[in-house]
Amino acid sequence: MQTRIDRTKALIIAYEDCLLALASNKNKSYSINTGQTTETVSQKDIPSVQSLLETLYSQLDYFDAMLSGTVSTIVVPGF
Repeated sequence: MQTRIDRTKALIIAYEDCLLALASNKNKSYSINTGQTTETVSQKDIPSVQSLLETLYSQLDYFDAMLSGTVSTIVVPGF
């Protein structure tokens, strides 16, 4: 589980760096190398990158909760 947490943190840093680079230089694109793929994004991709970051933050919270044993599940009746 710690490996997943570390990998998710590395991805978060990469995508945060991407947003900072795009914000500081609006006329250029930015390449993200995750170790498995390389993706080039531009200003128009900012909403997608922000959405991906939100997903990564949620995954990190979930992985941390799993590691600490505090994962909870809400069950709602289906009738």
